[in-house]
Amino acid sequence: MTLLTSYGREIASASVDQVRLSGPVPLSRDLTFASLDGERYSLRLDTPAHERLDHALGDAREQAAKVREAAGRQSQSVTTRERSTRLASDRRTVST
Repeated sequence: MTLLTSYGREIASASVDQVRLSGPVPLSRDLTFASLDGERYSLRLDTPAHERLDHALGDAREQAAKVREAAGRQSQSVTTRERSTRLASDRRTVST
C-alpha cells in the first residue's frame, strides 16, 4: 500500500501485511488511523471510504497469501526435481 499526497507524491509505503487500520474515530467520524510499517498516519475518510479501504486491504492480503502459497509450492517442486535429478545422476555415476 502506498500513501500519496493530493499531488501524487509518495508519503509512505508498505506491504499489505504490514498495514493496520483503526477507526473511524468516534468523536470524529471521518478520521481513520493507518499504520504502515510501524509509522502511524491519520487519514480523513468517511465511514464508507474506511470500509472500502478495509475491504480492499483484506482482498490484497488474500491475494498476497495465494501468491506466496503458489511460490512455496513451486519452490518445493523445484527442490524435489533437483533432488530426483541428483539421485539419477548419482546412480549413473555409481553404475558406470
